Amino acid sequence: MAHPPFIQPLQPSPPAGLQVLEPVMEQLYRDHLQTLLDPERQRWYVGLTTQHLIDHLLTVYRRRVGHAGTGVELVEAGPVDLALAQTVADHYQGSAWQVFGRGLTWELWHTTLAPGLAAVVTGGGDLSAAVHTTARTVLQDSLTALLTHKAREVAAEVAEGLLRRAPALADLEHLLGLPPTALPGGTSAHGLPLLRENHLTVLSAAHYQALREALYKNTFQRLEGVPWPTALVATGPAQGQVQLRPLVTDTQTWLPPEALEAWVQRMWQQRAALSDLDADVLDALCALWLAQARSPKDDAVAHVDHLLTLRGLQAHPSGQGRRGGYTSPQRQAVLQALDHLQNLWLRMTEIEVTEAPTAGKRRRVAQKGLQSRAVIITDLFGQLRPDGFLDVEQFVFRPGQVFGHFLFGPGRQTALLASQALGYDPYRETWEKRLTRYFSYQWRCRAHSGTYLQPYRVETLLMAVGATLDRAHPGRTRIRLERALDRLLADKVLAAWQYDRWEEARASRAGWVEHWLQATILVEPPAVIQQQYQQLASVEAAAPALPAPDTLGSRLKRRRHQRGLTLIQAAEQLQMSPGYLSRLEQGRRGQRLPAAVQHKLDTWLTAGGETPAEPPPAAP
Repeated sequence: MAHPPFIQPLQPSPPAGLQVLEPVMEQLYRDHLQTLLDPERQRWYVGLTTQHLIDHLLTVYRRRVGHAGTGVELVEAGPVDLALAQTVADHYQGSAWQVFGRGLTWELWHTTLAPGLAAVVTGGGDLSAAVHTTARTVLQDSLTALLTHKAREVAAEVAEGLLRRAPALADLEHLLGLPPTALPGGTSAHGLPLLRENHLTVLSAAHYQALREALYKNTFQRLEGVPWPTALVATGPAQGQVQLRPLVTDTQTWLPPEALEAWVQRMWQQRAALSDLDADVLDALCALWLAQARSPKDDAVAHVDHLLTLRGLQAHPSGQGRRGGYTSPQRQAVLQALDHLQNLWLRMTEIEVTEAPTAGKRRRVAQKGLQSRAVIITDLFGQLRPDGFLDVEQFVFRPGQVFGHFLFGPGRQTALLASQALGYDPYRETWEKRLTRYFSYQWRCRAHSGTYLQPYRVETLLMAVGATLDRAHPGRTRIRLERALDRLLADKVLAAWQYDRWEEARASRAGWVEHWLQATILVEPPAVIQQQYQQLASVEAAAPALPAPDTLGSRLKRRRHQRGLTLIQAAEQLQMSPGYLSRLEQGRRGQRLPAAVQHKLDTWLTAGGETPAEPPPAAP
């Protein structure tokens, strides 16, 4: 890891107007100071400076980890942390230490030697000889005191520069020689969640999915009596509205007409700028907060560059006179999305809330009304520009109550989302991005019943994308949908897909479009989704028990994996529906199998060396 740029080598120079003393100072350095500033004293000075820096950096570190709400036990730095000591020592290697020593010569002259040699200077005596004589008696103790003062001064200066730059925790941990701070969810404290097989954990509540769709489909509209752009939420378990409403309305219930009109116009301008990027940033914040927080009221820390990393963007390498990292337009796009998100106000008139169980009672689901901001940003860190504006580099945030309740506790509702959803281009790969989110939400909804292979109508998938059929060239719409599904398959977002109810021969007949819209498509989730949700099924009361290790279902799955087959491919070999095979694998069928099905399974298993399938016991 490269050393952060906030520790710079010292560049002292002789005080102006004292050039006449340069030969004397050079002699003082050569005859006395150069010997005293030996490698042993250099190591002592570097260690002292490092220890002072540790005190400052630990203060910043504790504050940052506290903001993240980790609840971890803070680690104390050792006497001299090797990474930080080496960083300080690197700036005093070779000629840099000599330049530093010559700078000390001038300081010693002013603080120690000059006052005692005033008579020599004014009387015209041999200044060089007098300096040489005085230095032999007082320099040793004076140099130690000066170096001690200098160590504190340099450490304070570096710490001040550090606070201005607000470095990530990764830099602080590197300098302090500390391991990455372990946070809930398997992350490091500087915020980047460790992906679970290229999947992030995000909220899966119905109103969260509705908000994402409202953002990327831009369904905000004018409602009578409401000045702000408003999107309706009507998803069955959640009913309400999402408004683009400025933060100022939270503290000022009444605004002058001209101020109100100005804010209304600004919100409608923001409405025109909404895009898939806003949903990307919302998902990234959700994943970062889940990785750091330990309760619904905890804060989390996010770095603008970390959000860009989660979107799959590559930072530009430095070199050849060019500064590395992300570009200003890339950062500005994220900051604009953050501005949109913190202006979102959710008014849920009806929503299913799982309440914590009380003594002697089971937890229950109740209908409630909730309203809050989608995201609350409390603190900003960055560099102050000459024009007075802040170049935001990182910020402290938390979800509003309308989401926070569903991210923790008995009402927790989370899902795995393929990281490609954030990585797909928000303008050229919108179909892939939106389908990835839609399937993620649907798979989590189907986790209780295990009906992942329940088919989707083509018309439903087009609605999920927000696409309309090109009536003049319907073939283009079909090609685009199939191309998107093929891309998701290639990127391992899907394990398999195929048409279910659709006869290809119809495509050459008149009126084929209406039949195609009603056709159905089977989509199989990747193994990580099924494995994760099977674990959830074992603890969620509404889900059936999982099959035992040696049951028919486990053996079918084991044999299918040995052959490298998806559910859809194995179902084709067995000449049965993928949904039926999925239920068999999950042990969700209690009655005896028909003789013909039993024979197919026996033949398929024994072909690979398995023993014949034992018939499931009859249902009681």
